[in-house]
Amino acid sequence: MNNNMEDRLIRLEENLAFQERLAEGLHTALLEQQKQIKLLESALRGQNSRLLELEAVIAEVCGGLPVSSAKSGPPAEKPPHYR
Repeated sequence: MNNNMEDRLIRLEENLAFQERLAEGLHTALLEQQKQIKLLESALRGQNSRLLELEAVIAEVCGGLPVSSAKSGPPAEKPPHYR
């Protein structure tokens, strides 16, 4: 092989090695992100479950009223400048 072809072959091999390392790094990052997403989904499900439990407790304490009714209270009086 002449020198020019050898140089091209070396550059191609270097580029291939770089692409392989890059692909492996991206694969590793993707796997880590998938693990994090699964952990976050699990935590979110747990928080949602806890929120539903707390809403049920609040409704029970407020005499069976829905949570939104329990929060509202009496209507606020309009300030004088609104009349």
